[in-house]
Amino acid sequence: MVPGPDDHDCGWKQRALELEDKLAVVVGQLEALNRQVFGKKSEKMPPMDREVRKKRPPDPAVTQERRRKNAELRATRVVTNDVQHAVPADQRRCPYCESSKLKPVGQGKESFVWDYVRGISVGSAMSVRRSPAPAASTS
Repeated sequence: MVPGPDDHDCGWKQRALELEDKLAVVVGQLEALNRQVFGKKSEKMPPMDREVRKKRPPDPAVTQERRRKNAELRATRVVTNDVQHAVPADQRRCPYCESSKLKPVGQGKESFVWDYVRGISVGSAMSVRRSPAPAASTS
């Protein structure tokens, strides 16, 4: 917006000049805040886990031992059920020659299926059997 010719001096002109000065100050503050918030930072802190690893390099022997212990612990906690899936006798035929004289080939393919079984906490409950209260005698 272009101001008109400056041929008079009134109260509105003074007010407009004051507001221009305030706007210039606010725009300067906004630019400074934008630089501070969105600008590049020169002081970056590295993540703590990386710093800890730098100070204490991992020992391969200790790592292997820890992995072995964890694997043994995991193996003792896992309950396994071995299920043999045999082909039913009526389906043991060659699809080409219909021969039923088949023999096993190899040891078979082992596969694993992991099922999560939620742990259940079972507590014991006890009670005392009370005999019925004696009837009140009316004498």
